[in-house]
Amino acid sequence: MTGGRLPALAALLVVGGIPVRGQGPAPRGPVVHSYAPSPSTQREAGRILRFCRWSDTSVVRDADALLVVVRSSGSHPLSPSYDNFKWLRDDASSQLNESGPQFHVYLFLMRPDQGFQQSVHRSYDVVQAGSNAPSEFALLCPF
Repeated sequence: MTGGRLPALAALLVVGGIPVRGQGPAPRGPVVHSYAPSPSTQREAGRILRFCRWSDTSVVRDADALLVVVRSSGSHPLSPSYDNFKWLRDDASSQLNESGPQFHVYLFLMRPDQGFQQSVHRSYDVVQAGSNAPSEFALLCPF
C-alpha cells in the first residue's frame, strides 16, 4: 500500500469500531548492498543499516541502492559515477579507511547500463566508539 492510503485505511478501521493494532515488527526500509572495505567502515555501515532500518543483501543486483562507507581526509574521495561495481569497489578500497579523519557515506543507484550513479554523499568526523549515531544518518534515511 502506498503511504497515502494507509492512514485513510486506519481512519476507516477506527471509525468502523475495529481497533487498530500492530501485527508485527515495523516494516523495514529498502534493501541495500553495503560495501565498506575496513573494520571501522564495516562497523559504521552496520550502524547506518540499523539506524535507518534498511535490509542488507549480498547480491548487488538485488539491491535498491548501494551503500558505500569509506574513511578519508579528502572532501570527495569517490567519483560521482562508475561504469561497474569493480571500479567503485577498487576506488573505495584505495582510500585511507582506517586512518582517515572523516567517514564518507555514499548511496549509489544502479543505472540501466549496470553502472552506478551517486545519489547521496554525506561526510562527518569519526567519533569514538560507544557514542550515539550522528544526526547525519537522518539525512540518509528518507531514501
